[in-house]
Amino acid sequence: MTGAAQAGSVTGFTAALSLAMVSAMVGNPSGSAELQEPDAVRVPRWPCRLVVKPTLLGVVEDGWERSSTLRRQCRELADASSVVVLEWREPRDSQSRASSRIGTDSAGAVIAWVYVPPVSHAIELVAHELEHVLERCRGQDLAVESRRRDSEVWQTFDGFESQRAIDAGRQVAREVKESGRAGRINDR
Repeated sequence: MTGAAQAGSVTGFTAALSLAMVSAMVGNPSGSAELQEPDAVRVPRWPCRLVVKPTLLGVVEDGWERSSTLRRQCRELADASSVVVLEWREPRDSQSRASSRIGTDSAGAVIAWVYVPPVSHAIELVAHELEHVLERCRGQDLAVESRRRDSEVWQTFDGFESQRAIDAGRQVAREVKESGRAGRINDR
């Protein structure tokens, strides 16, 4: 089970996200205005606004090539006009493997920051957390659903978990593995 998605408003979060998106897109982690040479910037092929920090980019690109489920998730995120930033981060506690901060901007677009630890099954965690973002895009209220019997949503120590997100992560991991490579961080 991964760390649960946390919801909220993104007033100050949007400004930090914008700065992170710009610095991630130009590969400049300092956030300064200095731009890299054009050939140093890689523009991903996916249709969604998925901003992937360089340390995680190889894993996500591999997953994109090998998983139809991950490509479906990305198309749905694009249709929802959501923005997701993915980055490596060690878990804050012994219970969390990955986590998300999910909110909405003033126009109602879903904005998320997803943290994934540097582990060999990172693509599974990415897909799991993207499914939590999609749950928010679909208007699901996990707090309400967790109180419904047989909802397959439950409360965790720091948020909520859903069977749908678990299943999505496992499906992407299975597709990547069956395609011939496990999508490990050390592959690139």
